[in-house]
Amino acid sequence: MARFCSKTCLGKAKQPEYHNKRGILKTDTSTKIKNEFLNILPSGSPFLLRVAAPPDASKVRCFGPGLEHGILSSFNGRFICETKGAGAGQLKVRIHGPKGAFKVEMRRSDTKDRTIDVRYNPNEAGEYAIQVKWSDKHVPGSPFTVKVVENREELHALKREMANGRHSGKAMTNGWSEDI
Repeated sequence: MARFCSKTCLGKAKQPEYHNKRGILKTDTSTKIKNEFLNILPSGSPFLLRVAAPPDASKVRCFGPGLEHGILSSFNGRFICETKGAGAGQLKVRIHGPKGAFKVEMRRSDTKDRTIDVRYNPNEAGEYAIQVKWSDKHVPGSPFTVKVVENREELHALKREMANGRHSGKAMTNGWSEDI
C-alpha cells in the first residue's frame, strides 16, 4: 500500500508546527489538524484538538502542617498539593501508618487552580509514610515521613535527634522500611 497520508498542523500563527516521526505534536496550544488520505479530506476536517504537555511530577508542590511532625492531641493532618503547571495527570496519595489509625480524604479545592486538599486524622501515635505521586511518579519530597508523638517532650526529643543527625532516615513503604 502506498504512503499517501499526511498531517498539517496549524498553530496560532497558522504556520505548520513540528511533530515527531510518530506524529505526536510538540505544542501546548489548541491545534487544528488536517488529515489527508489519498488527497481526500475526512468529514468534519480540520479537527480542533487540545494538545497538552506531558505530566511532570517535578512541578507538583506539597505543603502544610500534615507533612510536619506533631503531637497527637493537637495534630493537624492537612496538606495541600498544587498541580498547576504539572500537565495532565492523576494525583495519588498513599499513607502508611499504624493499622486503622487514620482515614484519608482528598478534595479538589478549586478546579481552575488545580489545588487538592488532603486530610488525614491520626488517632494513634506513630510513624506515617506519605507517598504522593503524579501520574505514578513521586513528587518532590515524596515519600514524606511524619512522626506523630504523644506529648511535647517527645516532640522536642525528636527534633533534637534530627538536628544531631541521629534520625534513622527511613520511610515505611508497603509495611517494610526502605532507605531514602
